[in-house]
Amino acid sequence: MSKLLKLKEWLTLQEAARHLSIMFGEQVTEADVLRLGLDGHLRLSVNFVNRATARRGRVSRYTDEALRAAIASGNLPADLQWVVWPPDLVASFNILPESAQGKSVTSLVSLKLDDERYLTLGDQVKELEGIWDLPMLGGERLDVEHWFQRLTDGPAVTLETFDGAFVQREDGEIWQLQESFDSNPFKRGSRAALERLQTHIAENNIAPGEAAGLLATYQEDRKKYLADRKLHPNNDYYPAGSLPRDAVVVVRTGALLDLQQQSEDRRDEKPLAERERNTLYRIIGVLSKEAGLDLTKPSKAGLTMESWAASMGVDLAKRTAEEHLKRVAASMEGSKS
Repeated sequence: MSKLLKLKEWLTLQEAARHLSIMFGEQVTEADVLRLGLDGHLRLSVNFVNRATARRGRVSRYTDEALRAAIASGNLPADLQWVVWPPDLVASFNILPESAQGKSVTSLVSLKLDDERYLTLGDQVKELEGIWDLPMLGGERLDVEHWFQRLTDGPAVTLETFDGAFVQREDGEIWQLQESFDSNPFKRGSRAALERLQTHIAENNIAPGEAAGLLATYQEDRKKYLADRKLHPNNDYYPAGSLPRDAVVVVRTGALLDLQQQSEDRRDEKPLAERERNTLYRIIGVLSKEAGLDLTKPSKAGLTMESWAASMGVDLAKRTAEEHLKRVAASMEGSKS
């Protein structure tokens, strides 16, 4: 690695592609860098050149089974956010079954990130600046996919997400990006609404007198909007569907070093023969049975393994354990005579 690269905290996509080309000994493009990020091989980041607004989130872990049991018992987890809808409001929900009518209904407000992680957002909106990582959970993933497709002459990305776009600190803390209603052209009294109105006046050759009336109505809306924003500043924001337009995707130097180390480790590894692999799987299967793990339920067993590993200070993801335990179960079944 060059001396200059060691001094840099992050690289542009072009610089990252150039470094990876040297590392792999073959041509690597900016599109390849984005694909590595989308496929989970390389951690991508974003540089908020002109800052961004966001709400801090707190992650909690619950399996679907544990959460359903908590709801059934009425002991709702305090670290998740809930809302109780009164019976009169429930009556207007046509999508609910008749059995729910006349009763209050409790629903989960915390966002479900994956099979076991839930994100509870704080009320305060804060400004972010500098370099933040992309967790690839929502709108930020769609943005990267869009840029990849554009660089490779692929189809337009038409998917949308209602959960918003997210960024992550190096310590793993997740934030949801926010956008001000002042940038929403359909919010009465917003700056964007004024721009929309001015365009409408110009494109339709609205007479000066009528235009003055429309602008006067806007000014009244503007006063109401600003007064409400002053009283409730945090209510002026809603989840952003994408990264800010002036945000720039970059790659941390540390992320490149991690990828380089992973690549070198894979080259040094000697592939296991099928017989040796099956033997290891069966050893794991025997130990798992002795430990009381039910391999017919790999998801639950994987979660237990992750918990045990965490108590030992070992990094083991539930999904990784689950996939291997499925192979262990298959190998155990195949060994029976």
